Amino acid sequence: MAPAPAADAASSMKEQQSTSGQEASNSTAIQDQQSSQSAAGPVSSIGHPPAPESLPLQPGHPPVLDPASVPAAPVTQLAHQFPAPSPPPSAFPAPPPPPPGAGVFMPNQTLSFATIDDALAASPYLSSLRSLLHAFPTQCDIYSSVTNCTLFAATDASWAALSSYLGKTVDQLATSPVMTPLLYYQYIPKVSLNISDLQNGVAYQTSLYDQQLTVNKQPAGFGGTSVFISPSGSPDALVILGDIVAAHSRLHVIRGPLIPTNLVGPLTGNPPPRIPVYVTQGP
Repeated sequence: MAPAPAADAASSMKEQQSTSGQEASNSTAIQDQQSSQSAAGPVSSIGHPPAPESLPLQPGHPPVLDPASVPAAPVTQLAHQFPAPSPPPSAFPAPPPPPPGAGVFMPNQTLSFATIDDALAASPYLSSLRSLLHAFPTQCDIYSSVTNCTLFAATDASWAALSSYLGKTVDQLATSPVMTPLLYYQYIPKVSLNISDLQNGVAYQTSLYDQQLTVNKQPAGFGGTSVFISPSGSPDALVILGDIVAAHSRLHVIRGPLIPTNLVGPLTGNPPPRIPVYVTQGP
């Protein structure tokens, strides 16, 4: 009966060797699995391998920034995203400018008077001519309601320009003996002519012997016509207001004095061909 413990010991030794061999086999399998995992990369917790790591940038390549780390550019509010629209064109054309003689008389005043003197007195720009005609009466009676003549009434600025050229004042000019024949040259006697009656290029005889005035009509803007009175001894005078009724006479306001050639010498003492008196301002 003594050999029984030996048989048990041998059986126990075989079981231990079998267990050691199995453990060694398991260990080898685990090592092989770890080796294969190391070669394939780590495995994520859900069983899928993570994304491959980014390759290193080549020299000279700009750095790649994380969009989350780049600060946002400030937003600038523009005053106008689009150009302002142009205003719509006017439905009506611009009105023509007022005529040069628009301010000679008061607005809305009826340009019809009983006498020439009344017409001259009604305008603040014809006082010099009125004073001269008071001092030197002519055949064109300014006080009569039956006078029939066509008077070219030079403005105060016109007489002031002539006085300045001669080195005198208007009052000093009024004392000159040349004023009587000069005033005779300012009108056409024994006829009452409207602007429409004055013919272009025609020379009209004045009350001054053998001295005439020529009418010069030229096209103007807005379809109008500019009318000039051309004396023989001074520049053309522009008619700035015409057809003023004074009983049987007509007045036409002009910008510039009318001087005949035979009075240039007596006025200046050293006669030029013409007295260069130009009036471009005023009513």
